[in-house]
Amino acid sequence: MEYPDYENHEFYISSGMAESLYRLQEFDRSIEWLDKSIEITKNNKEYPTALFLKGYALYQMGRNKDALDYINESISIEPSKQVIRGKEEILKDMIYLS
Repeated sequence: MEYPDYENHEFYISSGMAESLYRLQEFDRSIEWLDKSIEITKNNKEYPTALFLKGYALYQMGRNKDALDYINESISIEPSKQVIRGKEEILKDMIYLS
């Protein structure tokens, strides 16, 4: 029997917690979980997603420059990443507000 990659399980748990807290508008706590996701994913395909999600949470907190730094890093690693699609207007607003 082949077992799934444990590292990805940790990512999905931490990103799930981050998303739940994000939806509750507890952005500080969401970012704590996103930091765990970033640490877990440094060497795998989910790393750009974790960076982008942290940038998005920072944007919601009004920390536009920090948000752009994370989002730009995410895009530079994986320009075609699906998580970015559909958020172009938000990205334009972030750039305008910076």
